[in-house]
Amino acid sequence: EYIDDHNKNSYEILIIKNKENIGTVKNINNAYKNAKGKYIINLSANDIFYNENVISDIVDKIEKENATALVTSRIMYDENLVIKDIIPNRKYVGEIKKLNSKIKKYKKFIMNFIYGMCSGSVLCIKRDYMEKIGYYDEKYLLMEDAPFFADLLYNEKVSLATDIVSIYYDGAGISSGAKNTNDKFKKDLDKFLTEKCIEHIDDFNFFEKRRILYRKYRHEIDENNKSERIKLVLKYLPEAIYFKFFNN
Repeated sequence: EYIDDHNKNSYEILIIKNKENIGTVKNINNAYKNAKGKYIINLSANDIFYNENVISDIVDKIEKENATALVTSRIMYDENLVIKDIIPNRKYVGEIKKLNSKIKKYKKFIMNFIYGMCSGSVLCIKRDYMEKIGYYDEKYLLMEDAPFFADLLYNEKVSLATDIVSIYYDGAGISSGAKNTNDKFKKDLDKFLTEKCIEHIDDFNFFEKRRILYRKYRHEIDENNKSERIKLVLKYLPEAIYFKFFNN
């Protein structure tokens, strides 16, 4: 009824309802497979487009740069609808602009230093590319974007458009903080850090490899096994200090 009353421009709108909860990844893939446009732009539940020009700005940018995909900035609000931050923070824009090649972007992403740019919530991508690669990896239940971005940044031209703010972003999502992390999401995160992040480990230098491997092993061992955790910290002491104090 809402669509009938408000769709004055007669846009084609398709509502897809699953009979059961199939998880984030399959749900988004199902939506993508039913899409018909040249580009796909996500708008997650509780997120709001920043203004009426956002879609045009995104399409103009991706066309101008001839990119396969584009990710934008976003403004985060909390449960009280109070604006908390802009992601990525403006102090990191200079660092992001230095990432002028695929390998630089990929390595920073794997090392967790792309400053919040690569989120599925602010992704615009060419639909024919999604069809070609077979959509998101359904080995994951809830985490669609991180494994996808790992492959995308390594293989394709991705525009990191810090100059475009595309959405007001709900900061209460499952991937926004440890307080929201459940067991299913943790399994996805463990799989990502122990499998996906090491696929191109030979492209990293000695010190970067150690950081990646420390994070991999930290997620493989039993977190309740104190002796194993101590052994790991002693073996990778500089990396343990790094993750404790410099990278959260």
